[in-house]
Amino acid sequence: MIRVNDYEFAYKGEEDLASFLLRTGHYSPFMVVSLNGTFLRRDDWSRYIVKDGDMIRTVDMIAGG
Repeated sequence: MIRVNDYEFAYKGEEDLASFLLRTGHYSPFMVVSLNGTFLRRDDWSRYIVKDGDMIRTVDMIAGG
């Protein structure tokens, strides 16, 4: 299982983080992502391969004033 915020997804084999986020509907153009407690730069998402047991946190940025 791969946990994203409060949701769990079955591990389906080797997949990079960016593809995983798109496939599971957790991608937003204005968000930050941490993988197992480490925040990642958006440019690096395609370099990280998600593994069974990973914990992903996403935080959407919102504008305010």
